[in-house]
Order: sequence, then structure tokens, then C-alpha cells
Amino acid sequence: MNKFLRALACTALLASAGVAHAGLYEYQYTFSDGSLVSGKFQGTANGNLITGLSNFSAYVNGEAFANNGNLEIRDATGNGAGVLSFDGKQTSLLVLNSFQSGSHVLLLGAFLGSPVTNVINYWTPTQGNAEGPDMTPYSSFSWRVSAVPEPSTSAMLLAGLALVGVAARRRKTARLCSGPIVR
Repeated sequence: MNKFLRALACTALLASAGVAHAGLYEYQYTFSDGSLVSGKFQGTANGNLITGLSNFSAYVNGEAFANNGNLEIRDATGNGAGVLSFDGKQTSLLVLNSFQSGSHVLLLGAFLGSPVTNVINYWTPTQGNAEGPDMTPYSSFSWRVSAVPEPSTSAMLLAGLALVGVAARRRKTARLCSGPIVR
């Protein structure tokens, strides 16, 4: 019974491991005028979509995007949770530091019912830029996963190595003690 429960738990764990995984993502886009928007965020990838966005950072030409250091993440309507897609076609993301004048806004996706669905825009108090199909020269953006181990992964690796060492030492001790005694 105990082996059955262990096998069932391992099967459930392996089955759920492939469904979704959280990761650290880096993004970068160069506008046709040379302006560079870049940054990082965390999210959970599930198929083509990245949801549960958090820890979003944004930079325009190397300068921090948020003038107060806090960014809000919403969908392009400003109401729901932001969503990104690996191919860029289902992306709906609005990153801003306030709705007040002088705010910084980064938009990916359609905005307020616009028929254009693959657009990248940014506005700051001093500059702004927008590119997309039928707007200006444009190339689709895409996301890549950075292999960043989580702290718990490192702890589990060290614990596993320690267990292997303990098992090897016990085997060696058992082998030395179980041999014939010669006088």
C-alpha cells in the first residue's frame, strides 16, 4: 500500500510538472528610431500564454521606466490582469506607474478595442513611440525563458547530494563490518 501511494504521488507530481511553470523572462525591443525598451518580469507559462505577471521592470534607453519605482500591470483595457503570449498575438498588457499626468505607460497588444493586435507603444512625460502593423516599420516581438534556478531548487539539490553521500558511507561501513573476521 505504501509503495502504491508513493507511486501515485510521483505520477501526480510528474503530470502536473508539465502543465505550467513559473519563470523569469527578459524582453527587449528596439524601435525604428533607435529607442530601446527592455526589462524583466516573472510569470507562469502555460502553452502560448504567460500569466500571473509580477516583478515587472521596464527601462527606456537604459533609464528606469517608473519615476516612482512602482509599476502596475493590467490588461490593455486597464481593468483585468495582464497577459503575454510567446507569439505576441494574444498579448494584452498595460504597464504604468499611474493614471495621472506625467505617467509612464508601456502597452503591448490592442488598446481599447483597436483592430491592431500586435502593437508596442511607450509614453513618458518627454517622449513616446509606437510601432505595429500599418503604423511604422515593425517586427513582431517574442519572449524567451531564462534558466534561473529557484532557491528551493538549490536546497533540494544539496539535500539530495547529502543523502547520496550518507547512503554511500553507510554502504561502505556495512561492507567493512560484514566481512569475515580473520585472525
